[in-house]
Amino acid sequence: MFSALALALGGIGMFASTQAAEGINTDRLEPRIQTTYELSPYLRAHDIGVRVDKEGEATLSGMVNEDIDKELAGQIALGVDGIKEVQNDIEVKADYEPARDRKASSFGDKVDDFSITARVKSKLQ
Repeated sequence: MFSALALALGGIGMFASTQAAEGINTDRLEPRIQTTYELSPYLRAHDIGVRVDKEGEATLSGMVNEDIDKELAGQIALGVDGIKEVQNDIEVKADYEPARDRKASSFGDKVDDFSITARVKSKLQ
């Protein structure tokens, strides 16, 4: 009888932890997508907004200057585990100039620099 009770309680615990893990994953989807945009040399200068609902639908907003950037943003979001659908509301305007200062190093620029430095160091050793 004790083993049956332990088995039942263990099953409830696993169910609760699965629900908690799913909630954590849902909460982390927006920052995961934003970080991927920041690492992309094609998207990092653009201000792209991401909103993810509890069903896993991502809604993208913002502005880019080329259709390919809009498509890339949508494909990146769709490629994130947990995203089931993407509503891509990003506007494309050919004369759009990103608001970010290109002279200032972004997170993605720093990652690129560190990666190049690591490759060079590994080849020199």
